[in-house]
Amino acid sequence: MKGKLNQVISMGSKRMSLILTTSTATWIVLTLLSVSNVHVCTSFSSSPWDDTLTRTASMTRSFSSSMTTVTAAFVVSPKNQNKRNKKKQNIASFLQINTQNSHESFKEKGTTTSLKMVGRSAFGKAAIGLKNKNQTDLLLANSRFINSTISDSNIISPPKESAETKRLLFQRDRALLALQQHLRLSTEKSLQLLTTNPSLYTDVPSLSLKLLYLLNELNIPRSRLVRMLETHPTLTTRVILDSEANLSSTLQVLQEELDLRYADLKAIITKSSNLPTLLNYGRSNLKRKIRLYTSGYLSITPSVMTQLICTESRMLQMNPVLATQVINILRNTLNMSRDDIVTMLQRDKLLLCYHPTENTKPTIDYLMGDDSQIGHVLGLVLRKSESTLLLPASISEEQQNIEEEKQQLIKSRIKDLLIRYPAILSCGITTHLQPILSFLRNDVGCTDYQLGRMLYRRGNILTLSLDSLKRKVDYFNTVLSLTEEEGEEIESAEKNGSEEETNSSDICSGEKEAEQKDPVEVYESYRDEYGTKLSHILATSPDVLTLSLKGNLQPKFQYIIDTFLVPPSPRARSIVDGNGHLHLHACQKQQLSKIFQLRPQLLVLSLEKNWKPKVQYLSSSEEAGGAGLSPNQVWDWWVAYPHMMSFTLEKIEERVNVVKKIIRNKRISTTSTDFWWQSLNDNVEGETTMVLEANFLGWKEKKWRTWVEFNQ
Repeated sequence: MKGKLNQVISMGSKRMSLILTTSTATWIVLTLLSVSNVHVCTSFSSSPWDDTLTRTASMTRSFSSSMTTVTAAFVVSPKNQNKRNKKKQNIASFLQINTQNSHESFKEKGTTTSLKMVGRSAFGKAAIGLKNKNQTDLLLANSRFINSTISDSNIISPPKESAETKRLLFQRDRALLALQQHLRLSTEKSLQLLTTNPSLYTDVPSLSLKLLYLLNELNIPRSRLVRMLETHPTLTTRVILDSEANLSSTLQVLQEELDLRYADLKAIITKSSNLPTLLNYGRSNLKRKIRLYTSGYLSITPSVMTQLICTESRMLQMNPVLATQVINILRNTLNMSRDDIVTMLQRDKLLLCYHPTENTKPTIDYLMGDDSQIGHVLGLVLRKSESTLLLPASISEEQQNIEEEKQQLIKSRIKDLLIRYPAILSCGITTHLQPILSFLRNDVGCTDYQLGRMLYRRGNILTLSLDSLKRKVDYFNTVLSLTEEEGEEIESAEKNGSEEETNSSDICSGEKEAEQKDPVEVYESYRDEYGTKLSHILATSPDVLTLSLKGNLQPKFQYIIDTFLVPPSPRARSIVDGNGHLHLHACQKQQLSKIFQLRPQLLVLSLEKNWKPKVQYLSSSEEAGGAGLSPNQVWDWWVAYPHMMSFTLEKIEERVNVVKKIIRNKRISTTSTDFWWQSLNDNVEGETTMVLEANFLGWKEKKWRTWVEFNQ
């Protein structure tokens, strides 16, 4: 009979039947709990949803093989509202568990079809995301069956898509078409973009019109707009969501405040990678921020300001009040002029974005204080005839005047350091500066004077990563065998002789030592205090610490091994194995170490543009236009006089060709040596001898011309 629903629930050997009859005043809630072996048989009068509910019963039976359930029925009066709500919550929690199991069941079968929209009931929401059509129909039927009130006619209404859902689907399709048509994006990229940024179709009435405005009115190239969406999707989405009036106003502010011509503004739009950031700035503060740079104390010209903004648009993110405080700190603490601060801005565009009381002022105080001693070690270095060690010889003997003069010199050195490397102000004191200074002093073994030389020449060492410094130091110690014979004398690059190592413990850094000794002697003692081999190398050429380990240093050493040295094993073609052992004989290690202890500057030279062309010329035959030396002769010459590789290729070619010409003319005789040019001599009047030395490349021009004129 229509309007009657009979449901029989059987439980294993103990069967129980319960007929549920629903009339106009009766509500039905079905609660399903867990027990073993459940068979649900559903019989009801015919309706348009007979097949669906039949599939519901079939699906419920399939659940019994993987999980245990118990069913119970409750007939709730409409008057008992609280009890009805509680039972419906139990149903919802069960259906969520049921949905997960059904999803796994259909996933195993491998059936995939498109998912239809389901109702807004608890079961319908849990069903979103399943891919099998039959399963969706089943879940939909259960959802409508449980959450609907069965009327007298017992007709369950089919699910309907809401107007909001239809609108969103329609707008998404329009946005997808706009991306494909105007930006020529593939369907895959378009869908990915809409998925990650749904506001492109939910909040934009017409994406097509907005893209046309950006392409045609603002003249943003299509490739640039695509690049903006790929690299800055969030910022570009904000630009698209912004009104056309606001975008036009932002460009107008830039044009007026920076005095831009149309061509300049077009260049910013078409070429600047920071365009999304510029267009996202608030119009109310943008003018004020630009004027802080272009007027007042800094007075940066519009052309320079335009270049700075196009390079790093984030410089406009600063707070004008805090930026003014940063300027005042630099002026009052280090006596910086307007030109000094502008120079710092050109090297670090985010200078005024640093917090004055959290970054700028504490870092300056740390650099000048006794904790870091950076100011102290910088003052030791002799530059422009100035050093804190020489002060007692140039000022009065009053201690107060000496200290004041020292502080002025230290302040000027810190000022120069920050002007050249303003990024130091962004480094944390405890997290960055202190660990690096401790590493250079304790692990590398730098003396005060060596540390001062390093920071004076390359202060950006303080901005490098500590891990990167450690890897490079370990590599130098391994490749150059610096830790095998610590304590031996290091030859000076400027002299052919040797200098005895000075014990650092015998040199006092206090004023008492300065008073007892002549200031020049004190300075020379600090200068000649060596520390370690590695510290000597780094103090002589601190640039090596700024080079890439994998991209620069390792290829250079490997080139030397492959070109001049033969590893003991043919398989050992790598300069260092996994255990950090160097594949070279003892004599080869000494030769390699000698070259770069005497001339560490060679490591800074380019491998492709400097090393290889010189070696190729020296080792090429004379018929090919080279010097005609063998690789062994080139290596021996390099070991004997490491500085020969520091000269330009033009100078090497010029002098070698002159020597070859003189030899061919037999104006001078040769001796049997390892070098075909060494000990060349021409006896004049039986007594006077003009010898060509192997280091003739390093002769000064006057001596070279004298030798050439004598032998021509």
